[in-house]
Order: sequence, then C-alpha cells, then structure tokens
Amino acid sequence: MLHPKGWRRIAQWSPFWLPGGQSSHPDHRACLYGMMWEVFKENLWDQLPLRLRAPLQALEIKQWNQVFANQCQCLRTRSVTRWWQGIAALLTHSNRNRFDGDAWLIMEALRGQDGHAPQGIKPYAWCLDGALEEGSIAQMDWFPMLREMLEDLHKGRGSDHAFQRLVETFYDILNRLIQALKPEGVIFAGNGFENRSLTERLGQRLHEDGIPVIMSQELPLGDQAIAMGQCMAHASFDGIRSHRKKEVRSKKQPGR
Repeated sequence: MLHPKGWRRIAQWSPFWLPGGQSSHPDHRACLYGMMWEVFKENLWDQLPLRLRAPLQALEIKQWNQVFANQCQCLRTRSVTRWWQGIAALLTHSNRNRFDGDAWLIMEALRGQDGHAPQGIKPYAWCLDGALEEGSIAQMDWFPMLREMLEDLHKGRGSDHAFQRLVETFYDILNRLIQALKPEGVIFAGNGFENRSLTERLGQRLHEDGIPVIMSQELPLGDQAIAMGQCMAHASFDGIRSHRKKEVRSKKQPGR
C-alpha cells in the first residue's frame, strides 16, 4: 500500500511447501502437490480429481509423501504466482510452465464466451487472519478456497465454473481491502494480470465501484513493473532527485 511515507505490505498469502524449491518453477504439478499437502497432508491423494490421481503409481505417491514429510529440498513460499501455477495444474491438466506468466495464459481458455462471469457466480470462502493496521501484516488464508474448489470439481462442475468463482473471489478480497483501507485507487502489477479474464473482470467491477485502476503501459506486468513502481514511489515521497551534474560549458577566454 502506498502512503505519504512510502509503501508497506499490508497482507500476504498463507505459506506452503514448494518441493524442489526454486527449481520447481516450471512444474505446475509440484506447486499443486505442495498446496494440497499444506491443507490435507497424506490425504491429499484422495482429494485429487480422478484424472490427476489415476496416472500416479503407488511408489510415486510414497516418494512424494517422503519428500513432504522430511521437507527434503522444500522451500517455504508465499508466492501467489506459484499458487496460481498449482491452480493451472488442477484446472487445465497443465504440468509445465514454459515461461513467466504461462499459467495465466493457459487459463485464458477457461474464460466465458463473452469474457464475463455468468450471473449468480459466487466467490469461494476465504479468511483474513490479523488486522490491517500499521506495523502488522495480515495473512490471506486460501485453505477454504481450495477445499470448496475441489468440492466443485468432485461434484462434476467444470473447470470454467471453478475459474470464474476464483475471479469473483479475488474481487471479494480486493473489495474487503478497499473497504477497510479506503485507498484513492488500485494498481495492478505482477504477471498474474497477464490473464485477460481476471484483469478485465476485476477492472470492470472496480470501475463500477468508482475505484480508479492503474496498470503499466510500458513495462511487462511482472516483477519489473513492481520494482519500478516501488522505486518511483520512494523517489516521489523521499524527494529523491537525479545526481547527474549539469553540463558546464567553459566560456571562451580572450585571445584564445
């Protein structure tokens, strides 16, 4: 959140174990297993939809359980990007991340024909643990969200339905933060907003609420835009100016 003294983090995603650490970046499946282990532990395999559970051999499941139980080469992460990669594996059968933001582009196939959510779509449950106060960081609990999403899939509701509910959930989260913090506007940054369905839907709802939305027009929406925005905020609030010296031209001396 930007304020007159700079910016501060007000909330963060609940953490989960990421098997393989940073090397799991291209593996959507590893992200999904890490998320589900956090919620269900060894019972995660019973919660997987059949199309994802059926190809797994008993030995492979045993090996995954040992990795998580011993936290072997596992990284603790709060990355929303890695979380969405896990969602991509759950909803689209996608296992490999070919480039940054790939998971979001894959999920474009789940947008409605007109790009808008059908009437009556409700957000998933989620929790905000902690207060949105100066000096504290609240935690976004996504566990109820994942449980309800799996329930939808087990009941035969399509991946497109689950994705549209996720979009509504993220609007619900944004709306809760806006109501609590009363910001003058919202900045979209991060490669998650490369997903057109998510970005357009959130932007539309915020526009209807009278909340201005700003997005990068020159830089990619990933970490580059976030880092540049943070630098510009510090420069603006701290009064930082360029240290480049003005060019000084020497006057001609008489007789030279």
